[in-house]
Amino acid sequence: MADAPFPGGGDGVTGRPKVGPLPLTDKQLEVLQRRGWGQDMPQIAREMQISVYTARGHLKSAKERLDAETTADAIETAIARKLLTAGGSDVR
Repeated sequence: MADAPFPGGGDGVTGRPKVGPLPLTDKQLEVLQRRGWGQDMPQIAREMQISVYTARGHLKSAKERLDAETTADAIETAIARKLLTAGGSDVR
């Protein structure tokens, strides 16, 4: 047991097991999909009837949850995980 400083594979702080990334919300998926279609943030905000700041927040959260540094990486990861399709239609 001396070899395992945190028994059970926990995170060492709470003792809870580490889990994968959280699922994306519908809004995060929609912003990510629309960016994949080539829409810019003002257009996304208008069509979703939210502010540009809110749209950017959804995109930032999506990238964090997918552990992606760029929007392109986030889109590729979402497609690979079958959260979005490359053809432009939503899969969820």
